[in-house]
Amino acid sequence: MREHASQANSNRNDGNCGAGLAASAGRIFFIFLFLTAATTARAGSDDRYVIHTPKGDVAVLDFREHPAAITQDKLTITIARSSEYEIEFNVGDTSFSIGIDEKPFPVLRKRAEAVFLKVLGISQSDACKLAAYEGTTFRVDPHYAGKSYNLSFCPGAP
Repeated sequence: MREHASQANSNRNDGNCGAGLAASAGRIFFIFLFLTAATTARAGSDDRYVIHTPKGDVAVLDFREHPAAITQDKLTITIARSSEYEIEFNVGDTSFSIGIDEKPFPVLRKRAEAVFLKVLGISQSDACKLAAYEGTTFRVDPHYAGKSYNLSFCPGAP
């Protein structure tokens, strides 16, 4: 068997050296194209961050790159903030909280939800897969305070 392989190698080297180099160059070019395509595909998807939930994975725009604020311990990321609301991501349990800071709660809740969808770049359906809760304080609106609400467009939300 060894003799057969060595004879094949000597036959390949007899006058066919250029063909071997051309084949090698072709393989190298193919590998280069493959790696370039893989890098390009990866670069396009790097702007998304996948959150794994019991209801399914949700790919959100990667808000971690440009947060509005981040706590010193890096466990809470504020992804959007205004005088009316604050939207935060809790790293430990991958949940979102939307705090409403002014009245009227029902109106500002919807406004904050629209920002939440836009900043994350997701649909209402995908948002309902996430652990996302809304609320307000007694100082802001005693009627809605002390409760944790689901997103208003999700099934079962008040």
